[in-house]
Amino acid sequence: LWAQAYDEVATRNPELIGDFEEILLHIDLDSHSLELRDPHLRHNGDNQDRHVLLDAVIERGLRRTQAWAGRLETAGEISTTFAQVGNIIQSILSASFPQAGAAWLGISILLKGLANASEQSSNNREGIVYVGSRAGWYQALFSIGDNLQQGRLSGLRQRLEERIINLFVTIIAYQMNSVREYYRNQVAVALLNSVAIRTWEIELEKVKASEHEVVVCLEQYDRRLLQDRLSSLTATARQLESKITERFEAEKRRAEDERNRRQEEDQTRAAKLIGKFRLSGLNYDEFMDSNPDPVQGTCQWFFDDERVRRWISGSQKLLLVTAMPGQGKSVLARSLVHLWREEKRNIVCHFFFKDSNKIQKSTTMALCAILHQILRQCPFIALRAEKVITQEGEGLTESMESLWRVLEEVISHIRPERAPVLCVLDALDECDYEACQNLLRKIKGYCQVGGAQSMPELKFILTARPLDGITQRLTGVSKVSLDPKEKSDAISSDIELVIETRVKEMAPGKFWSDDLRLKIREVFREKGTQFTYLWLKLVFDLLEDERVLSDDEEWIRIITKLPPTVNEAYETLLGQIKPTMERDVRKLLSIMLCVERPLEVEEMNVALKAALSHTPAVNRIYMKDTDGFKTWINSHCGFFVQIYKNKLQLIHQTAKEFLTTANVLVPVRSSNQGRWQGSFRMDEGHRSLRNLCCRYLADRTSYWKSVEWEGSHAYPNWLHQGDETLSSLDRFIPYAISGRGYHN
Repeated sequence: LWAQAYDEVATRNPELIGDFEEILLHIDLDSHSLELRDPHLRHNGDNQDRHVLLDAVIERGLRRTQAWAGRLETAGEISTTFAQVGNIIQSILSASFPQAGAAWLGISILLKGLANASEQSSNNREGIVYVGSRAGWYQALFSIGDNLQQGRLSGLRQRLEERIINLFVTIIAYQMNSVREYYRNQVAVALLNSVAIRTWEIELEKVKASEHEVVVCLEQYDRRLLQDRLSSLTATARQLESKITERFEAEKRRAEDERNRRQEEDQTRAAKLIGKFRLSGLNYDEFMDSNPDPVQGTCQWFFDDERVRRWISGSQKLLLVTAMPGQGKSVLARSLVHLWREEKRNIVCHFFFKDSNKIQKSTTMALCAILHQILRQCPFIALRAEKVITQEGEGLTESMESLWRVLEEVISHIRPERAPVLCVLDALDECDYEACQNLLRKIKGYCQVGGAQSMPELKFILTARPLDGITQRLTGVSKVSLDPKEKSDAISSDIELVIETRVKEMAPGKFWSDDLRLKIREVFREKGTQFTYLWLKLVFDLLEDERVLSDDEEWIRIITKLPPTVNEAYETLLGQIKPTMERDVRKLLSIMLCVERPLEVEEMNVALKAALSHTPAVNRIYMKDTDGFKTWINSHCGFFVQIYKNKLQLIHQTAKEFLTTANVLVPVRSSNQGRWQGSFRMDEGHRSLRNLCCRYLADRTSYWKSVEWEGSHAYPNWLHQGDETLSSLDRFIPYAISGRGYHN
């Protein structure tokens, strides 16, 4: 930049350059006086000897300047100025352009002889001092050219270079004019080409103005450079952020994939553990929902009972609800389960025992159902209890002791802050007696001792008939009875509500007037509380079968003569079966009383066909298809048999007791037992069903031998098929295979 500035001065003012070089060529650096030497060197700027001589003068001047600075070590600012001037000259020489250092050599000479410059203008001296003192600042500009950024700042860089060059031009011109002015009176006028400068204040202001322009441009450049640097840093930061984010997301995905993989593995393990307790045929929700819903508004008194309140509040863990058959204990139990399930934080489990189903009367099946429901609601507890579950081995689901240990282990892992585990066990009187006693002993022992304080509560509601074997085993346990004699007002209100609801439902179809509806409700009310919900269902079924009557008094007479007990209602209903259908219905009921599990409609249709194969009934139209068979059941024994989830079952446990030779708990008012009560013998029914299974399998085997088997080692296709893929005639095969041994 100094070189460009020197060239610019030479272009603008060649006379000034010529005078200045003449002075340097003739100066005596020791005496600071001019001596005219070889005349042929004058104004011969292109002469090689002249350049060599000028270079030698500048180098000698640099050494003199450094020497002067060394002798003025104690002179403070003056010594520093000499040193800075020397540095500038040396930097210019190292750039291989010594002419640019000539002006600074002049400043050095002037500074040395300034005190003796009596003829020097005071304003010019001020400028010389100013320029000399700024030598360090000017030197700092040397490196700017090399460090200026290219690219998008090239326009600003060019303007800054122009400002610096202009400043250097002004400085060089000022220096040369000052040197020429200093030596003007010592050299012949003919030697110098220019005129004297009288406006030193203006020249100094030019220097300062050029400096200001450089400063302004530097500030702009620095600001833009900073902005670009910040932009670059921002871009770099964004790239780094993007890379870090990408890496983070990749690591996050990897961790999430690993977490999902482990979670899937845990879910698979948990599902496998939970599946141990979901045994074939253990449809516990189906068992529960086969019971009807309560009439809306009933059972409210139950929650107002002080014993129930204590159980709900947590002060008691075990509550026994007793009731005679048909008094609504199973309906109440079902409603409790559904009510508590509405509260999502509750853990609710249940099991509804039933004597007519091998699975439903098993206490080990009940515990499997309880465990499955708890673990299904809290699946990862299965992993915590895995050790206890697996160490019991293959016989886990057949052992009451093992299942109870697993239950206690599972309960211990449920968080204490959760709501208690609510367990409803219905109709305990219908499960195996010895197993029931063992289960009651476990439950009572757990509830009396209780778990640790940090464990959640496991609370039981048990329902059963008031049998000695159950009530004595649960001595000291809080009990609530559904017997109308003990809860006369509350039960009477519920029964009246049921009567009102059923009358309201039937009235439109029977064309009952409002007055007749009131009389009917009054007749039922006069009967008192001796009847049960089951009795109400049966007598309203009887009324449903009555034809429409126009005489209100005739309706009152019929209602007055309704059978007074459940057994007599059963007898009346069964007595309405047509004689031509009685044999078929009896065979149907005999099969239902003895089967190991409830049969599906398709299975029963095949079984009944096989049982009646020696009679003309096998060709009856109702057995042609499933829909026709369902219609026949509903028409001839729908009051006694219900179809739920495509399975046949008696409407109540008392129906089985009514038909069989077993002791009937519900007393019969009439001394005449009728044609149906006690007319079925279980031993004969099992024997007949066993023969049916064997005969049926033999018939189907003969058929398959003639149609499908190709060799002595072949097997019929039904051995490899599920129930849903079997043809209609083969649907009874799976049961016949297992039932052949069960009915021995």
